[in-house]
Amino acid sequence: MQLDYPPKNQIEYSQVEQKLESIFFNFTTKITELNIESEDKLEFMQKYGLILESFNELKSKLGHWFEYATENKNLEQADFNQALIDLEKIFSALGTVIESDYGDKGQFNIKNIQEGNVLKSSQINHKEEDIMLRFNFEPGESNEARAGINYKDDKGEECSLRFDWDKKMNVVACDVESDSLDKLFTGVKEGKSWGHHFEMEKLTKFVYEKGKDGELNTTKKFRGVVANFKEFLMESPQKKHNTIEDLMKRFNHQE
Repeated sequence: MQLDYPPKNQIEYSQVEQKLESIFFNFTTKITELNIESEDKLEFMQKYGLILESFNELKSKLGHWFEYATENKNLEQADFNQALIDLEKIFSALGTVIESDYGDKGQFNIKNIQEGNVLKSSQINHKEEDIMLRFNFEPGESNEARAGINYKDDKGEECSLRFDWDKKMNVVACDVESDSLDKLFTGVKEGKSWGHHFEMEKLTKFVYEKGKDGELNTTKKFRGVVANFKEFLMESPQKKHNTIEDLMKRFNHQE
């Protein structure tokens, strides 16, 4: 762990830790309260296991980052409180998406961009809340491949969470961003994570792991990851769930 500022400070980290646990507990509760028949719950957990593990990994990394930030003598308890408020807004927005009705007559406006029969990206805006989701299935000239959510509150302040394919660093990363979170995390570095940019080790391993045929196709695998995130957040839990491999086949027209 590396800090770019002199250590000090007496921040009550136990309060921060409790609030962080509460935010993720409430998000997990939203997921487990989905209207899924009991016999389908194991299947749900299996099919979205990589996503669920990634959120657990993110919680652990955020916990370390908040703890490291307590050593920054320029920060006060109020800075931590505001950062946690923003983090709660992000996960509350994710919960709103999971609970909302998705479809032609649902609570979202959907704009898809295709090339031929291939879906390149989806931008999805909630009709009532200032929530925008972006799913870029492949990297473009001006944008990264990603699955992300952006939320703007009544004061116009924005916060966001994005799972990106960082091709320069050869990692899948999660950016968790707002002004208050940036204030806390600026200067914190560890491995391939820095500031609001977190390396997602499990997703990176999946994307960069060779297939059974011995071939490495990172574009195809990250497309499957984005598709899996989209289905996890947007589609009804009563529908048949697809594995990441199923989704890769669908989006690459292999079936």
